Amino acid sequence: MKTKTIPLLLLLSSATFAAPTGNVGATPPAAPEDALYEKNLVINPGFEKSDFEKDRKKGWYAELINGMEAKFETAAPNKPVQPFEGRKALRIFVKDPAKYSSKALLGSWDEFAHGANGGKGAPRADVSQFVPVKPGSKYALRFRWRASGIYNKAAPGPERGVVSVTIRCDWIDANGRYIAGQTPFLPKTLASITADSDEWTTWAFPNFAAGAKLPYSKQMNVPFAPPAGAAYAKIFFRFSCQRPKVKPELWFDQVEFVEIPPDANLAPGAAQPAGAQGAKPAAQPAAPAGAQGAKPAASAAK
Repeated sequence: MKTKTIPLLLLLSSATFAAPTGNVGATPPAAPEDALYEKNLVINPGFEKSDFEKDRKKGWYAELINGMEAKFETAAPNKPVQPFEGRKALRIFVKDPAKYSSKALLGSWDEFAHGANGGKGAPRADVSQFVPVKPGSKYALRFRWRASGIYNKAAPGPERGVVSVTIRCDWIDANGRYIAGQTPFLPKTLASITADSDEWTTWAFPNFAAGAKLPYSKQMNVPFAPPAGAAYAKIFFRFSCQRPKVKPELWFDQVEFVEIPPDANLAPGAAQPAGAQGAKPAAQPAAPAGAQGAKPAASAAK
């Protein structure tokens, strides 16, 4: 299966889904950095088992409002989108498009932003999971995604609006409470997806893939490090559609959040723990979000 990569915080732009390539459920070839992801802490990372849970500590939890839907979708041979791996993937989509009055469509941005569905709000999905962490350890996150209908013309109007994806990772204490101000790098929001991808794309942070390019600096490509008091990382995806008459879709597969081994070489571009069999030093620096062979970063919290 073909995978393209997109750097961290790079805004992503629209396309339609292409026909699948390769065999359904075929396992993609391993990348050198995959050795870091062998001990995945995420429950049901490929959305193969069961459905959403009521407890974020037991698996994926979803909040779906105002016409947004989410399913662990099984791939059939006639489906236009096949999972990145296995038989299922998470599909989030608008079932009932947002409705706006003429006043909301043609008024101020504030009227538009709060005018969907008679003031109830735009379609939105929040999908999250609590993953156990240990202060003093370091972690990495990857996932695969693809999307159709992402849109970012933040102005009112019949053909305008915002269809956005936000990725977050928040630190949570043992009682399930958010530890404010402890999200790495940027306050609260770690990154966004703002354009489409018609192929499965890897989003990773930090990014240890060979040949990956850092968008800012090597210092940005550092592992997640939970603060004192953190018991969980809340991996969080938000999909919202503030745009009339459209039905965008977002897919996720193979979400991985792992503790980085103490002997791992964390230099940008170095993919494997020191001494790992078959490890090959990368020739170039690695990049934060979405380099080839890496997996995406996630975030959480409302």
